[in-house]
Formats: sequence, C-alpha cells, structure tokens
Amino acid sequence: MSAEMSRRRALIAGAVVTPVAFASSSIAAVQSPAEAYKAVAAPADDSDAGLLQLGRLFETAWSGLNEARSLFFELHEEVLASAKKSCPGLPECREDWTLAHEREFLEAQGRAEEASEELRRAEDTMNDGFERCDNLCSAISAITPTTIAGAGVRARAAMYASPRWWEKPHDEMEFDQLHSRLLIEALCAAAGLPTNSNDWVRS
Repeated sequence: MSAEMSRRRALIAGAVVTPVAFASSSIAAVQSPAEAYKAVAAPADDSDAGLLQLGRLFETAWSGLNEARSLFFELHEEVLASAKKSCPGLPECREDWTLAHEREFLEAQGRAEEASEELRRAEDTMNDGFERCDNLCSAISAITPTTIAGAGVRARAAMYASPRWWEKPHDEMEFDQLHSRLLIEALCAAAGLPTNSNDWVRS
C-alpha cells in the first residue's frame, strides 16, 4: 500500500467533512520549499514581505486542498453506497454484521474503488494538494518572522501541521495541547488571520 493510500485511509477513518464544489485552480502550483520561495520576489526583509507572500500562497493552497478533500469524500461515500448495494444480504445496521459480512463488504468496496476512475482522479488531486501545502508549510517554518503579521503566517502553518488540536473543545484537551492551541490562535488573531483550522477537520 502506498504512502498516499495510507494517508487516504487515515483520513477516511478520522475525518468528517461537508462536500463543497471543487476548483482545482485554487491550489497553488508549488512543488517544493525551494520552488515555493522562488515565487517570492526577494527574501523576507524586516517587514516580512517574503513571508507574507508565502502565507498568501499557503492560504490559497490550503483552501484548494480542503475543496479537493471534500470532493474525494463525497465520491467515496458514493462508492461505499454502491458497494453496499452490491451486497444485498448485509443487515441494515452495521452492528449486526458478522465477520463474513465485513469481509464481503470490504471486497465489494475494493472492487468499487478500483472501478471508479473519478475517485482515483480526486485522490490524485487531493494528494497533490497535501504535497503543496506540506512544502509551503516547510518553507514558511524555515523563516523567522520579525513582525506580528509574519508571526501570524507562522501560526497558520503550525495550525495546518496540528489539525487534531482543533477537533475537541478546550475543556476536553490535554493541558499542553490546549495552551499550544491558544498561543497559535492568539498569534493569528493579533495578525488579523483566521483563528479556526480552515475546515481542516470538522468535529
């Protein structure tokens, strides 16, 4: 199983998203941290101009990734429905399934996934989005900000890298995770940037 497939399986198991329209043009075409920084006219000066430009590229890529993920999950739900329909003997409630039922459904799911070219294209687009966001996040994290605005860009990158911290309300979080999240949110707020996780994970 490829790394991309493993990541997809983890997402399917742990995330719930609301489908939205997909627009591939909203994903920034940046392939590596080095290429990402070439998109900036000059290295970050004392006004953090370069870092802010990377931040704009990152926000565009992150938004596009979420749209790609939503499309993928929408299509995957259709595949699951098709797989279940092809197994007429399955009990309606999954809690009533036996191991034989589970095996029958998983085999049907695999066949349905393999047959869906649209799902494969959506998965490829989603994985491209992950790569672009990861690379931009790494480029941003390599720069030390000198302004509140620049620190806000770094905070948004940290938010992207720690999505599970936004799955729970404050009173259900571990002490260290809560205060890291509060610091990130405070920096984003001070910079006038969103303090939510950009619909990365919906709890």
